[in-house]
Amino acid sequence: MFYQKQPAGILPPNPPLTHPVHQILDTNPTADAVASSSPVNVFDDSHTTWIANRIAFTIPDFLSAAECASLINHAEQIGFEKALLNVGYGRQILDETHRKSMRCIIDSVPLTAAIFARIKPYVPQTIKGHELVCVNERLRILKYNPGDKFEAHFDGAFRRLDGSEVSILTLQLYLNDVTEGGDTTFFNDSWDPIAAVKCSPGKAVVFSHNFLHEGSEIVSGVKYAVRTDIMYRTRPSRPNPVSK
Repeated sequence: MFYQKQPAGILPPNPPLTHPVHQILDTNPTADAVASSSPVNVFDDSHTTWIANRIAFTIPDFLSAAECASLINHAEQIGFEKALLNVGYGRQILDETHRKSMRCIIDSVPLTAAIFARIKPYVPQTIKGHELVCVNERLRILKYNPGDKFEAHFDGAFRRLDGSEVSILTLQLYLNDVTEGGDTTFFNDSWDPIAAVKCSPGKAVVFSHNFLHEGSEIVSGVKYAVRTDIMYRTRPSRPNPVSK
């Protein structure tokens, strides 16, 4: 796994905080619906030993239909650009033989705070001594047209510049149905496909960064999804000082 900095200087202007995209989850709450949803493991029991300490599960109806439609509409209004490939040390390149899709990058603390409030009950509170802290405020809204794909890869971790937090889990949110193709396909250590998660509006997918996976090629239709990270604190939080 490699570490990467948030790319700087190559991104389009972020929507101002007054933009309605930052309040989508506040205006269309579905917390009650999410609370009644049960996580579904991506892998069956035959893979328990191989999975080891990693996790991969889905949550149906994590977003409402209205929220999915709002995210798609706002992203289309803000605009998409070609998705770049991270090659480490904060550098990105365009390599459409490996990754071909469009993306709209939005940094939104209000929106990711609302997402975190929903996902928090489902994810580990600690991983290897690291405390759960937040969802990365950088959202990549992805658009895949027919022929687009993201070949097999591991997700790189994002580390804060001060080293205080690091991402350990990937969070994907599907925003629509896809006519054919577009699954998130997982591979074992021999590069054999062993599980595939199909797109379904509002479905959340959570998995450890160190799972080999691909965004399978779109055969027919268009795929919209959101990609971000679940962050963990790399050092224990300090207790509040006791006043005397």
